[in-house]
Amino acid sequence: MAVKTFTSEVLTSADTNTYLANAGWVYVNSGTFSASSAVQVNSVFTSTYTNYKLVLQDLRLTAGTNSVSFQLSVSGTPSSTGYYSGSQYWTFAVTPSSAAFGDSNAASFTGLYVDATVRSSAEFTLYNVQQALATNIIYNTVAFTNTFRNGGGTHNVATAYDGFRIVPASSTISGTWSVYGQRSA
Repeated sequence: MAVKTFTSEVLTSADTNTYLANAGWVYVNSGTFSASSAVQVNSVFTSTYTNYKLVLQDLRLTAGTNSVSFQLSVSGTPSSTGYYSGSQYWTFAVTPSSAAFGDSNAASFTGLYVDATVRSSAEFTLYNVQQALATNIIYNTVAFTNTFRNGGGTHNVATAYDGFRIVPASSTISGTWSVYGQRSA
């Protein structure tokens, strides 16, 4: 990121353009899905950025409440091994409670939990996803009413990925996705 030292009280258009051009997250692409048994998104992670943010919004199932798996993919083929995560699950009701859960060399991350009646949201930050290294992931989700999950993990497969896949355990899923790349200094 460009560092600018001011010698006057005037912020010029050139200064503003420098700061805007070096802003943190840059929109890459977005889309919607409706009543899908699996959502496959391709060609959104490129070598342009090292780190990416994936935002899932307005997630809802056709029926019930179930976990939704998350996988990284290359050319539409999801990786189905090497997912390790540790997470915390909170329920805030009359009596708050929490529980830990995780994945150990699993076929996917299982941190999402989605309901048919309440829209859920999730945010994933992916580090080194487009490099032939393990991909580190931090995520936060707001699941159904009064339920929150956050955690992180590693997809311990040294491959460069260009997309992702989400799959509900049962039912079908609807919602939107947005991907942002992080500018580096």
